[in-house]
Amino acid sequence: MTLTVGHDVIDNPIEFIPLAGRDSPGNLDQARVTYVNLTASAPLDPLGVDGGVLRIDASHRRSSVRDPVTGARRRLEGEVE
Repeated sequence: MTLTVGHDVIDNPIEFIPLAGRDSPGNLDQARVTYVNLTASAPLDPLGVDGGVLRIDASHRRSSVRDPVTGARRRLEGEVE
């Protein structure tokens, strides 16, 4: 089993921002990303499944950036809640 936990700070991430009625690429100040990754495997022989292996690969990621228009904190574009 492997568990990885981390936190990164991204300087000047590029996102689409509203500019003159259009969305244009622009740099934001700074973003923070926190993540957890879990990878595990277990043999299924004890349960009667000869040669079977249960594999789990799970991850969770959460980001935060200040919106340049509203000033509110939000996730980076493309991340789902």
